[in-house]
Amino acid sequence: MSLALQQLERAAALNHSGAINALGWHSLEIKRNFTEAAERFLRAHLLGNKDASHNLGHIYYYGRNAFGVVDRVSIARHYIDIIH
Repeated sequence: MSLALQQLERAAALNHSGAINALGWHSLEIKRNFTEAAERFLRAHLLGNKDASHNLGHIYYYGRNAFGVVDRVSIARHYIDIIH
């Protein structure tokens, strides 16, 4: 594991939402592990990270939802939540 990933893992362990979101992006784009990515984006979203909220919506919208089928109305509600 690279030093950068080690540092992100340490920060994520301390609930740093930006680090958790970055690890989610790494899971999505590098590891291609959609379940892990969605779990990390959801965790960061629950900590208030708006980028993670967007990334989670992106997974839903493009059909890479690891949590099951989500209808377009649920996706719209998710994006509305981001604005508020």
